[in-house]
Amino acid sequence: MSTMQATAPKDAATLRTHAVIGWVVTAIGTTTFHLLHLYSAIGQVALLSNGQDQDHDHDHGAEHADGAEHADHLDFYASVAEHNSGESWQLAIFLTLMVLPPLIGILLSGKVSAITMTVVGQVYSIGMSLDGFGHGFGEGAWSTLMLTVVAILLPAAVSTVKSIQWFRATAASGRGGQDSSPPRT
Repeated sequence: MSTMQATAPKDAATLRTHAVIGWVVTAIGTTTFHLLHLYSAIGQVALLSNGQDQDHDHDHGAEHADGAEHADHLDFYASVAEHNSGESWQLAIFLTLMVLPPLIGILLSGKVSAITMTVVGQVYSIGMSLDGFGHGFGEGAWSTLMLTVVAILLPAAVSTVKSIQWFRATAASGRGGQDSSPPRT
């Protein structure tokens, strides 16, 4: 038997804690990905305002040289400034989805909670990962691709495994599929 198996937690409460922490780490990774996007957009604005976009010193192809590739990002960020725009709501909903999995795990403890936490966490993780792969492969943004794999996909995979283990431990403990809130004091 390996050391990993010998020390693996078996009780539902420990697995629940691991799943919550895993989804928090995934949310932090996704936030880091958003920061990279923001820094990239700020850099693009700086290049455009200095008139350096056409002659900056690395070659990304003709489409990037005229700024068209980043124009969509800049337009998106500009429309988020309008508080009730579709883009603002899209971003608000996405950011809310990042917070829900850990909250579900903190507030509820049944099988349905483990399933819901996993599904919601996977929705935002997969969505953001697709965006990361689009930038990584489509634009040659290899740092974005690396960040996507390490900061989003890896923690999401670990979180999913821990959530499934929590589900199985909860089912095995005989509590059934009912969610229960922690006892009030």
